[in-house]
Amino acid sequence: TALQRLLLICLFLLTSCYWLKPSSVPIPSISYQEHLKSSTLVILMPGLGDGANIFAQQNLIDALQKCNDSLNIVALDSHLGYFSNRTIITRLNTEVIAPAKAQGIDNIWVIGVSLGGLGSLLYSVNHPDDLTGLILLSPYLGEKEDLESLLKSSDLYNWQPKQTNDFQTLWFSLIELSRSEKLSNIYMGTGNQDRYIAQQDQFSKLLNESNTIKIEGKHQWSTWNQLWNPLLHKTSLCRLEQQTINL
Repeated sequence: TALQRLLLICLFLLTSCYWLKPSSVPIPSISYQEHLKSSTLVILMPGLGDGANIFAQQNLIDALQKCNDSLNIVALDSHLGYFSNRTIITRLNTEVIAPAKAQGIDNIWVIGVSLGGLGSLLYSVNHPDDLTGLILLSPYLGEKEDLESLLKSSDLYNWQPKQTNDFQTLWFSLIELSRSEKLSNIYMGTGNQDRYIAQQDQFSKLLNESNTIKIEGKHQWSTWNQLWNPLLHKTSLCRLEQQTINL
C-alpha cells in the first residue's frame, strides 16, 4: 500500500529509528502563551524525523509571536507512528481541537511541514468546518508511483484513476473541497527543487494562486525558514486584531 511504501522510504531517509517512537497518549506537545485568553489557536505539526521542539529551534515560534502576540500556540510531536496506526485524525480532534473549541477558541489554524502538511490536510478533509486555515510548508502528498495518472492529468476536476489507493482517495477529497471553495484559506510554500515538487505543483492548481509561494530551494529547513514570514503575512494571522475570550 501507499502507507507501507512510505514506511520503507523512511528506512532509507533516516539514520535513526525516531519514527518508531511509541504513539503515546496524549500526543506530546509544547504549549506557548497558553495563559492568554485568546480566541485563536495555532497548531504546529512537524515533518518526518523532527519533534515538537523543532519550531522553537528554527526560531519560528518567535516569528509567530512577533506576527501576533495574542496567539495560543501548541507544537505537537505528531510523528509517523500516529500515521502508521491511522490515529492522527482522531487524536488531533479529541486531544487538541475539540478541547480548544470547548474553551471558546473558534479560530484554529494548523501549520504543517512535510509529513505534518499531510496530517493537516487529512484532518481538513475529515473535519472541513473545524479549521480556519492551513499553512503548508512542502507538504508530503504521496509518492509519484501512487499518483501517476494524477500527475499526468491536465484537468484535475475530471481526473479518473483506474484504481484507487490511500493517497488518491485523499486527492479526490481535496478536489471536492476545492470545488466547494473550502480550500480558499490554505497557503502553501515550497522550493523549486523539492523532491515532491511535481505533486505540490498539481496541488497548487487547487489553491488560490495568490496563496502559494515557490522559491529556490530543496526539501529542507533552509528553504522553509525563507518561506515562513512571507507565508505568515499572506494570512489573516498577522492581521488579526487581538481577540480575547470573555470568561
